[in-house]
Amino acid sequence: MGADLVVAYFGIKKEQDLQQAKEKMMSIVDELSKEDFSDYFDSIYSDDIENIDLDEAREEAKEVIERTFETLDYRDVTSIEHKGDIIYLSGGMSWGDSPTDSYDLFRKFSSLPEKLLKAGNIC
Repeated sequence: MGADLVVAYFGIKKEQDLQQAKEKMMSIVDELSKEDFSDYFDSIYSDDIENIDLDEAREEAKEVIERTFETLDYRDVTSIEHKGDIIYLSGGMSWGDSPTDSYDLFRKFSSLPEKLLKAGNIC
């Protein structure tokens, strides 16, 4: 079997200030319920809601948000403009492993609870 190209991405409105987006997202993390994290943990860890510790979930979300915004200038990240959005991408060839550190982070970021993504105008 050969390698596959894998890409993780997210978009943000071109006019959205990145620092403001991050701050808005961080400001509502502690308001999220266990149920809000259900899809996140299912998609990222294949774990269901009974196994979620809410405080740990909130801390992980804060770390993912913080680290994602820090990586936007990394060499393994690129961006394109499309219909008024800036799409950030990371990825590469994979033999079952992660092609870049930012790829894993972008996968987590784009899977965060919908309330968080909407707060930051993330699409």
